[in-house]
Amino acid sequence: MSSIKGTNVLAPVVPFDTTDSHASHEARYGRGGYRSVADLTERDAIPALRREAGMLVCVLTDGKVWRLGDNLTTWSEFKLGASTWDELSGKPTTFTPTSHNHTASQITDFSSAVAAAAPPTTDASLLTSGTLSASRLPASAVLTSDGRLSDARTPTSHAASHATSGGDAITAASIGAVPSAGGTLTGDLTHAATQTFVSALGSAASPAYTFTGDTNTGVYSPSADQWAVSTGGVKRLRVDHLGDVYVGGEGNLTSGLRYLDVINMDTASSSGSIVRLITLNRDGTAGTPALLVKYKNGQFSIWNGETAPEAFTSFTVGLSEIMRLASTGVVGVGANVPALSSGVGIHCAGSTFRLGTARTPANSTATGNTGEICWDSSYMYVCVATNTWRRILHSTW
Repeated sequence: MSSIKGTNVLAPVVPFDTTDSHASHEARYGRGGYRSVADLTERDAIPALRREAGMLVCVLTDGKVWRLGDNLTTWSEFKLGASTWDELSGKPTTFTPTSHNHTASQITDFSSAVAAAAPPTTDASLLTSGTLSASRLPASAVLTSDGRLSDARTPTSHAASHATSGGDAITAASIGAVPSAGGTLTGDLTHAATQTFVSALGSAASPAYTFTGDTNTGVYSPSADQWAVSTGGVKRLRVDHLGDVYVGGEGNLTSGLRYLDVINMDTASSSGSIVRLITLNRDGTAGTPALLVKYKNGQFSIWNGETAPEAFTSFTVGLSEIMRLASTGVVGVGANVPALSSGVGIHCAGSTFRLGTARTPANSTATGNTGEICWDSSYMYVCVATNTWRRILHSTW
């Protein structure tokens, strides 16, 4: 027998008698065995020197008994027998009832409708050779194809079977609908006036609304509150949030002003921008257009292509015409029917013609063009031929 190093006792340690308040020992100071603790925290705090594989601890908060594993660390619930149906081992998987019968009176939910649906008593007078026909059965037992049916047979709810993953899935093509992606709408699309048709903004290269075979041409929105048109993937027309219209590119804005910009992005020196106005003639034929032309080299032209005698170009302020350029070449200032005795010139309807700055030719052969008029404090000067001047002395009165 191996020796145990410890304190030798002559007899077991026991209380003095049954009324002694002192127990033989306290379980919490012993090693292994069985003890009770307040909660799981106290259980897990049992020192290593007090642990022994297989020891049992009752946790008062959950009412369970826990067994310590061989590693002196892992606790598992300790049970004597099964406490739930799932824990019961060796139970059968099925329970086959013994052969027995029930009368209709023993079935509490046996209704008269169920009784009426029961097959009729087979009678030799109802039977013929071969298959039993539907006419030999009561109406309550006929097939769905029987013509004697008069009430509609409402199907049970089965929407799930028609879903995409259902056993009887419905596709857009099977009901003549347009799929959520792709597809072609062959009829008109109409929606209520209070509804909106919402699309992505798109871009010049990929407009939101475009055309088959030409997907870089269409309508899109460059940003909030803007509308634009592109062709060939390039922006051609834009209306911004202020109502300004840009044709061909982007223009500059000045506070308080609105623009219709026609912008030519071509860098060729001969290129320009044109605003063209066309109106039908009185006889319904197309009239010759009038053009506002701005060239790259700084030239600006107002061009009226009409050649009729009554054709003219005028400038109006308010409702009053202040200047007219007649087809004869006569310029009228304040005269809406300018006329001269000969050739081209200026017809001024006012009483005063003003040259605001004095000029004195250096001498009678100073540089000058025929028809030029100028003045100084002493003379009026007229260039009667190239580099040939005459002067007229003027005085006070």
